[in-house]
Amino acid sequence: MGVEAFQKRYGTNHNLRNAFGKCVSSKSKDNKDEKDEDDDKGEKSSGAAKACKAERASMGVEAFAKKYGTNHNLKNAFGKCVSGKSKWKDKDDG
Repeated sequence: MGVEAFQKRYGTNHNLRNAFGKCVSSKSKDNKDEKDEDDDKGEKSSGAAKACKAERASMGVEAFAKKYGTNHNLKNAFGKCVSGKSKWKDKDDG
């Protein structure tokens, strides 16, 4: 699929420049349902995700979002936490 076709398919703003984000978001939502099913089956989370879940539970959702969130609504806090802890762990392994 070419760039223009991709933008027409996924883009929603006036210049269709948000196509990539909308595509990723839609794929992520589709995969989230599958991941939730996997979690329900007892698959283990990564060590970084477990650490972030524990930290979020101990400090509260709002404080956690303020500590890790970087976008306008701080909704990316969990991902930023996991990413940071994963990078930190990878550095220790090497």
